[in-house]
Amino acid sequence: MKGHFAVAATMLCVFASNSLAATQSAPEAVQIENFDQALLSAMMLPHGRAGALTPAVEQTFNFSVMAQFLVGVPWTDMQASDQASLIAALERYTVARLAFRFDHFANQNFVVDPDVKERGPDRLVKTQFLTPGDVPLHIDYRMREYDGSWKVIDVYSEGVSLLTTQRADVSSTLEAGGPAALVAKLQQAADKLR
Repeated sequence: MKGHFAVAATMLCVFASNSLAATQSAPEAVQIENFDQALLSAMMLPHGRAGALTPAVEQTFNFSVMAQFLVGVPWTDMQASDQASLIAALERYTVARLAFRFDHFANQNFVVDPDVKERGPDRLVKTQFLTPGDVPLHIDYRMREYDGSWKVIDVYSEGVSLLTTQRADVSSTLEAGGPAALVAKLQQAADKLR
C-alpha cells in the first residue's frame, strides 16, 4: 500500500512542477511540457503504456507532415489511400517506440528549455531527459503551427534528426516494394517493440 501512495505522491509532484513551469513558457514549450508529463505518467504503468500514450502523441505530433518528410519526393505520386496507410503506420510505430524506450519510472524527469528557438516558420524546443546518476539525454522537438496549435514535425536525439536517419532505409524499401512494403515494415517494427 505504501508503494501506491509513493507513486501517487511522485505523480502529484511531477504534475505540480510541470504545471508551474507551463505557466511561464511559450505555447510551443507548454505543448512539450504536457507531452513530457504524459510520458512520465505512462512510465509509471506496469503495462499498457502504448495505449496510455496514444492520445498525447496524437495531440502533439503531426504525422501527416512527418510522413511527407520521411518519404520525400515520392509522396506526391502516391495514392491518397497509401498516404493514409503510411501516416497510420508511422503513428503506430512512433507510439510503440516511445512506450518501449520509456518503459519504467525510476525518478526520471524532463526539463524543458523555456527559450524556444525560431527556425523560419518552425520552432525548436529543447529538452533534457534526466535519470539520477546518468548523463542527461538531449531530445529536441521541431514544431510548426497548424490551425493555431503547435505540432511536432521532427525529433532530434543528441542533435540528430530521427526522420533524416530513417530516410535512406525508407527510400530503399519504397524502391523495392512501394508504399505497401513500407507500411508492412513499419507495422512489423511496431510489433517487435510490443
